[in-house]
Amino acid sequence: MLSENFLKAVEANKDKVVKIKIEEEEEMEKTHVIFSNSVVAPAEVIVHGRDEGYDLQEIEEAENEGKCYAHYYEEKFNEHDVLEWHYVETVNA
Repeated sequence: MLSENFLKAVEANKDKVVKIKIEEEEEMEKTHVIFSNSVVAPAEVIVHGRDEGYDLQEIEEAENEGKCYAHYYEEKFNEHDVLEWHYVETVNA
């Protein structure tokens, strides 16, 4: 629902051109997984060379050793060309 202030601003400026850039959110591609017994993902972002100790596995080769949850991540490079894995979702394993 549009706010009253927004509607007033539109009415006051109806003769002016307004450009709105709407960006579609890209669907994140699941490339890696961490299995755990916690419903909470281990991290929002895992950075290569900084974050150690995560059992991050490529999906195609991943092995679940009886864990309850699968935390999926997308692999991509950040603005400094450092490899990162960004959290996508958690599902029952």
